[in-house]
Amino acid sequence: MPMLALADEQVFIIAIVGAGGGMLVALVAIVMDGARKISQTRQREESRREIAAYVAEGSISPQDAERILRAGNGRGLREAVESARDAIHSFRNGPRQTPESS
Repeated sequence: MPMLALADEQVFIIAIVGAGGGMLVALVAIVMDGARKISQTRQREESRREIAAYVAEGSISPQDAERILRAGNGRGLREAVESARDAIHSFRNGPRQTPESS
């Protein structure tokens, strides 16, 4: 009978350690996700300030700045890349010529 009690105690300890480890992993994941979101927000706001500074010094037009800012507005990656590419192209070369406008 004492062997059975020892085995039950070991199973209980293993279960407690496993549950504690799982909670620790979950807690670390939650903290890291929060840190990632804070970093993303900080970088987004820094980019917005830099774009505003370019507009203030006249390096880019307000319309181009608006297009660049809209490019990262939560849309799909393809649309964001196309919008940013068009904004950069119009900044460098004037508006992009499309087949309809030619």
